[in-house]
Amino acid sequence: MSGFFLIRREHLDGFRTSVSGFKIGLEMFVRSQPRRLAEVGYVFAGRTLGVSKMNVSEATGFLQQLFALYRQALATPVRRPACVTVASAQERAASPSLLGA
Repeated sequence: MSGFFLIRREHLDGFRTSVSGFKIGLEMFVRSQPRRLAEVGYVFAGRTLGVSKMNVSEATGFLQQLFALYRQALATPVRRPACVTVASAQERAASPSLLGA
């Protein structure tokens, strides 16, 4: 769950969450029920400074959030968004066929 996320403001009107940290993005996507999603790939480089904040407590909180969102999804009518994956710049450079050549 990393990257840069854009969500239209009107989709988040009244959005409230009890979670903090890196788990907010997942909850925003589930609860905002977007009509379209797009993914742009990127290369995740290894950490060069600092230490991860991931620990047993964070992992447990994330699992609790997943279960709560799953329960909410079961109680809500399903509307699947249209999904598009866009190749990253590195992928496009490595494969000329992605450029339409």
